[in-house]
Amino acid sequence: MTAPSFLRQTRTLTEMRVSNYVYNEIAKRFREAQYHHVFGSDGTLDMSGIGLTVQPLQTIAEEPPIELKSDPAEFENVRTGAKTFEIRMNDRPYKVGSILRLRETECTGVAMREMGAPLVYTGREVYALVTHINEPGTYNVHSTLCLMSIQLVDVIDVSGSKP
Repeated sequence: MTAPSFLRQTRTLTEMRVSNYVYNEIAKRFREAQYHHVFGSDGTLDMSGIGLTVQPLQTIAEEPPIELKSDPAEFENVRTGAKTFEIRMNDRPYKVGSILRLRETECTGVAMREMGAPLVYTGREVYALVTHINEPGTYNVHSTLCLMSIQLVDVIDVSGSKP
């Protein structure tokens, strides 16, 4: 005997693709909470009944983000997670826990300095958390530079282009 149709449960799956970083963070939280039942045999996370919220940047960092210009190629590498560090002039109050607001520029810094290209922002930004800072002068990095490990926190695109 089969159950009446109004008692049968159906399930619709939709796939939401996220970066490896986001997937691993969510999976880690499920493992910590011992929600092993959410892991499918193919690695899919079945999050039925699970709500996602956005953590405001203000709750991550104690201070406002440090705003920095970013060349297009370097910006893209940070946005995709391929680049997890920044080397910058040591002229800002960088510290572990700082949030960097990297704003993509249309032209490179070299083009702006040497060819007079104008400073124009594309509208794409990434926010990154500083997770480690090397002591000035270590690894043969000049003391006027700051070598930071970063972790991608958020990506914003108001340029109208597809991320």
